[in-house]
Amino acid sequence: MRKFGGVLEHPSGSLLFGSILPLPGSYDRFGGFSISVDQFWFGHQARKRTYLYIYGCSIKDVPGHPLRFDAIQYGVGASNYKKGLYLKDISRKKREETPIDFAKYLISIAAKCSV
Repeated sequence: MRKFGGVLEHPSGSLLFGSILPLPGSYDRFGGFSISVDQFWFGHQARKRTYLYIYGCSIKDVPGHPLRFDAIQYGVGASNYKKGLYLKDISRKKREETPIDFAKYLISIAAKCSV
């Protein structure tokens, strides 16, 4: 990725971030940086926090993204109950889907990156 520039997307709990890649809001020694987004903002049914590692462009070149403030109705697994959220469960198939608007957002970031 550092050869050509681009964007890497991983779930927010990924161990890549904080060990190999910088946590959101931080830069690495190569000039790459990470941001945090939620796929819910792009149309996913459930909260799906995602970290993006971006290399080959400036943070000011990253396109803006939508924000949603409506209530989240769906969650992932029983952990929602442990957290006191009491959200409806979403199927594994639905959980793994990527909203088309999020895919387009990733492509728009990658198009801005070059080395």
